[in-house]
Amino acid sequence: MLLVQVHLAEALLAEGRRQDALELMKTLLTAAKAAPFPLPAWRMAELQIIYALALSGIGSDKEAAVLVDENTAEVQDYNLAALKRYLNRRANPLRRSVQSREQSSLS
Repeated sequence: MLLVQVHLAEALLAEGRRQDALELMKTLLTAAKAAPFPLPAWRMAELQIIYALALSGIGSDKEAAVLVDENTAEVQDYNLAALKRYLNRRANPLRRSVQSREQSSLS
C-alpha cells in the first residue's frame, strides 16, 4: 500500500499538484516512522527523496537538497536498479540547482 501511495505522490507532482503531493508525503513519512516494523533504509530514503521533490516543487529547495544529500547513500542500496536510477535522476538536478545557487551567492 505504501508503494502505491508513493507513486500517487509522484503522479501528483507530475500533474503540478505539488501541495497535494507534499501533504501525502508528510502523511506517508509519519506512518512509515510509526510502523510496527522498520522499513529498510533504502525504502525510507525513497520516501525522503520524493518528499524532497515535493518540497522543491513549492520552493523549499534548500531543505529539499539537504534531504536528498542525507538519503543519497541509502538509495544506492535500492534493490531495483531501474528505480535507483530513476530516484538518482530525479534528485540530481535538485542537488546541482542548489549548489549552483550557493556558488553564485558566494561570488
